[in-house]
Amino acid sequence: MYFNNNVGSYGFKSPGQHTTGFWGVRGGSYLFLNEKNFIDFDLYYLNQNNQVNFTKDHSYLNMSLWLKKRYSYGAGLSVGRRLYEALMPLSAYLRAGAENSQIRLTQAYGNGDLAEKSFTQKRLLTSTTLGLGLKVDINENLFCNLGYTYVFPKDMKVTTPFPSGYYAYKFTCHEQRFELSLGWKF
Repeated sequence: MYFNNNVGSYGFKSPGQHTTGFWGVRGGSYLFLNEKNFIDFDLYYLNQNNQVNFTKDHSYLNMSLWLKKRYSYGAGLSVGRRLYEALMPLSAYLRAGAENSQIRLTQAYGNGDLAEKSFTQKRLLTSTTLGLGLKVDINENLFCNLGYTYVFPKDMKVTTPFPSGYYAYKFTCHEQRFELSLGWKF
């Protein structure tokens, strides 16, 4: 996950951080349409706590912004096909969905160690997702899933207080996820 700032003259500098690491839970049900084709509906929650820092130097004041993606939850629909029927069946799928993510913005300003938090705001962003993956049935109940999800970028517009007035910023949230999971069929 990373954020771009599209503000121009008020542009913040980001060190280009790419964040990793999240955990989550996913539950759903799937239905075989015939011997090889299936559809799957699922709900999920991801605990991310990924943070990206931005800084801006003014001649008289240093200012920083922290954008933190705290969690996401959503729903998806997959359409898949069993590719291989043997000891460990292999399936491929395409997935589309929608998710909500909580983004928290914190602004601090001050000189050096005198920086103080001045503003915190939470936003809920709704995005569409598209993904693909492979599922391997290890035994009758246990399966392994390897997937890729692209979260379509959403703009977040924020107006923040500043000693000399208010500034408006626009950030775009970009996210791509590689997921490896173990699952249990009931």
